[in-house]
Formats: sequence, structure tokens, C-alpha cells
Amino acid sequence: MQRLLPGMAAPFVQAGVALARQGRFTEAAEELTRALEIDPGSDAARTCLAETFVARGRPGEARATLTSGLEIAL
Repeated sequence: MQRLLPGMAAPFVQAGVALARQGRFTEAAEELTRALEIDPGSDAARTCLAETFVARGRPGEARATLTSGLEIAL
């Protein structure tokens, strides 16, 4: 997917971080996924999303999330 208004991803990242701090990891992941849809190159969204997967006991998905970020960067 092409970058769509990259600056608009920040509110979704902020919402995701706030939800994760409250332990609402499923909702946080939804917000962070939306941020990545808007800006696939967002390191903050990708890292936070991976952290939500780890918090939910899903390390494989965390690894895949971080690996896909490396593919975008290269």
C-alpha cells in the first residue's frame, strides 16, 4: 500500500499507546494497525504493535511485524 497522508498516522499511534498502557491490547493493536495502513513506514507504530503482540503472548506475530518493517526499509 502506498503512503496515505503519513502525518495522519500519529493520532492512531497515540491512541494505540494510550490503550496499551491501560492493558487494552486488542484495541491498541487495532489502532496501531490502522496507523500502519496509513503510514507503512512508521517505526513507532510497528514497534508498539509488536509490543502489544508480546503482551498478548503472541511473539511470532511480534517478530513478523518487526520483520515486515525491515522489508519496507530495504
